[in-house]
Amino acid sequence: MPQERYYVSIAIAGFLCLAATAVFLRNLLGRDRALARTGALATGAGSLLWITGSVAELGGHRAVGLMATHANPIQTTNSIAFTIDTITAAFALAGFAMIGAGMLAFGAAAAAQRPRHRAWAVGTFVLALVMLATAGSYGAGHDSLSDLMLFAIGVAVLPAWLIWTGRIDGTVDAPPDPR
Repeated sequence: MPQERYYVSIAIAGFLCLAATAVFLRNLLGRDRALARTGALATGAGSLLWITGSVAELGGHRAVGLMATHANPIQTTNSIAFTIDTITAAFALAGFAMIGAGMLAFGAAAAAQRPRHRAWAVGTFVLALVMLATAGSYGAGHDSLSDLMLFAIGVAVLPAWLIWTGRIDGTVDAPPDPR
């Protein structure tokens, strides 16, 4: 249980960074642009959905752990654990689907208005597909695939995208200096 809380706490910090980055990215791509606003809203909402589900899972696992150590019927305890895991999977599915939709909107906004950031837009589309595939793995009930996707997202894909996003700037393309 303490190890699970530790991992979830780190993941929550990552999803909060994703939500904050989405807000700054909306400003970078243009507050008045519908795709940028949609991307920020969907990404932030998806992050909050995932966080909500994870906090509920931690509380539920604590309750199940307490029930298992006391004189409660194992069938009841197992049923409650199954229900908690199912609800958590629903929150994760909705969260990753929303984040994927937000990433698609960000990628489209960047591709349409920032020619020098086309590579970043393609990377954002790839991240969107990874997020949507993760949502699909939750929907299909493939726990091992979901775990693998979460590992890939948390260790490589999302941190790389966040670093790359932090390095782009809002300047317009300038002609090369003739010197």
